[in-house]
Amino acid sequence: MDYKMTDDKVRNSFETSGDNLQGNIQGNQGNIGYINQNYVNNHYQAPVIDEQTKAELYGRKELRKMVKKRWIEGFLYALFPPESSEKSLPMIKLVLEERPDAVKPPFQQQEVSRVLPTGMSEFEVFDQIGAGQTLLILGESGAGKTITLLKLAEDLIDRAEKDESLLIPVVFNLCSWRSKDKNQEIADWLIKELEDKYKAHDFGKTWIDKKQLILLLDGLDEVKADLRKACVQKINEFIKKYGPTKVVVCSNIEEYEDIGVKLEFEGAIFIRPLTSEQVNEYLDNAVEKQVAVKSLLQQDTKLQELAMSPLMLSILTQACQGYQGKTVEHLSQKGSLEELTKDVFDVYIERMFSKETDGKPREYKLPYLNPQTKQWLTWLAQKMEKASQKEFFIEQMQPTWLGSKAQYLFGNMLIGGSILGLTFGLIAFLSAWVTCKTCTEDSIKWAGINGIIAFVFFGLVLGWGKADIKTVETIKWSWQEAKNSLLFGGIIAILVGLLLIFALSLWYGINLGVSLNNIVFRSSALIGGIIAGLSYVLSNALKGPAIQTKTYPNQGIWVSLKSAIIIVLIISVPLIMLILFRIDRPNIGSRFGLRWAMFLGLGFGGGADCIKHFTLRFLLHRNNYIPWNYARFLDYASERSFLKKVGGGYIFVHGMLQKHFARMK
Repeated sequence: MDYKMTDDKVRNSFETSGDNLQGNIQGNQGNIGYINQNYVNNHYQAPVIDEQTKAELYGRKELRKMVKKRWIEGFLYALFPPESSEKSLPMIKLVLEERPDAVKPPFQQQEVSRVLPTGMSEFEVFDQIGAGQTLLILGESGAGKTITLLKLAEDLIDRAEKDESLLIPVVFNLCSWRSKDKNQEIADWLIKELEDKYKAHDFGKTWIDKKQLILLLDGLDEVKADLRKACVQKINEFIKKYGPTKVVVCSNIEEYEDIGVKLEFEGAIFIRPLTSEQVNEYLDNAVEKQVAVKSLLQQDTKLQELAMSPLMLSILTQACQGYQGKTVEHLSQKGSLEELTKDVFDVYIERMFSKETDGKPREYKLPYLNPQTKQWLTWLAQKMEKASQKEFFIEQMQPTWLGSKAQYLFGNMLIGGSILGLTFGLIAFLSAWVTCKTCTEDSIKWAGINGIIAFVFFGLVLGWGKADIKTVETIKWSWQEAKNSLLFGGIIAILVGLLLIFALSLWYGINLGVSLNNIVFRSSALIGGIIAGLSYVLSNALKGPAIQTKTYPNQGIWVSLKSAIIIVLIISVPLIMLILFRIDRPNIGSRFGLRWAMFLGLGFGGGADCIKHFTLRFLLHRNNYIPWNYARFLDYASERSFLKKVGGGYIFVHGMLQKHFARMK
């Protein structure tokens, strides 16, 4: 028998079978891929965008990364690390209940509430809604609505990271929707929030118009009471106009039911209070066995009721964890649930002051006294509550936070005028000293006159100009802004040119004759006017990028200062070169060049806002509302688990804790 031939036949047979099998597998994989592409991902795939630019694709990617860094890694993982550690608390498994009667769906559905299967997540609920997904998440205070929303965002981001074409989930706080006339459109508010919070200056409107985002709106109950009904109506109008945009809204159930108007959504879920079994399971799984807490819960029915809230159970657990101060037994002595809640937060605050941080022992001397920390956090919480604000950025503090407008205006006049008066006076003195090579009486007088004029002029400008502080973002050229600024830039060029002709004529003597000297003066003045106009266009065309993540506190002010310095340097060089055309008077170039550059850098490049911010910080510190190094204090408050650092901003670990501080005297 020819074994070699037989072996070849057998081998060929296996190879043929293997090829067929591989072909079948690849074919099935292709079918599965087709099904995935056309049926599974269709619900989350963004509409096709014609000629999508690289800048927009980059902006989408950066926006997704920013949402993940700020809300998932910066907040959700800070509370519940993805990998368990010795200090981390377990995340409670919440039970969801379907509440179709809480919304007014476009098509009639059954209005029977039902408890969803154990373990069914908010992502699965949202996924099952199908096209045009709109979902309302309801719950009691501290039920875990925000955490549920962020867990949904986490799952949606994970999916979007695997496919760049899928919609981007973005978290917003509805508390900032506070239109006085109740007519602020949700689309306009979203675009402004994208610009302010996510720095999406170029693409925010495009993303809203083309339904490129999954809108996760937290805190409907945080909207001012007299505006909630209007807010719900505006959301319904937005859904009709921009449908099928995917939207998720969170609200406290009591406040939502009091509105009297329902959201026209596809579905609604209610986060059920914890059961005794869930509470015991949570306490048993905690890092330190919470024997004291379990004992208290068994003795006090009101405390049991309070522990049905995931937030209060977590706060109570942390407050009693290794606690060495006053005992927790006195908690059961409180009468009402409101008093008990207040006392639990008080114990939590005292516990956070005494806990170890960064491996330091409890005997470590704290950088701030506890009463002082409470006072500063109370002031911050009160201002944030008054402004309907959940996120705090140092650079976004406004003069209204000072309380006294007159004090702020006077401070701007005095501080801003002094800084710029001294600067202009120094420039005048140096230019005169360079010319004379000695410190003469005339140079000192010249410096004094310039300083006084600058003090009065800039003091009035800063004191009586617009009080609002607006930061200038990272510098980037915008042709559209340059085009929009041309008209006013031309007006500035004409006025400045005429002013320079008049000033130079007075300085060197009025002479209407035609001479080389006069031609040089007038041409220099006209060119100076043109440069002033172009400088205005330049300073307006230099704006922030499409997406700019704030990664450290007070970044906006530092960027504004950088912008002002760059504007000064860019403008001063051509101005100095221009005036140096007068070879016999070289000091004129440096003097006039630096003055005009400083004027334009202050007026249009962000310098004025830096001075206003410095003045506000100085006055707030003088009134003992904030410490001088505010960022250091806020970081300390984050270490003590009062705040959470999210990007370059801060938020209280929960809205209830913010309200608790705000009620303190």
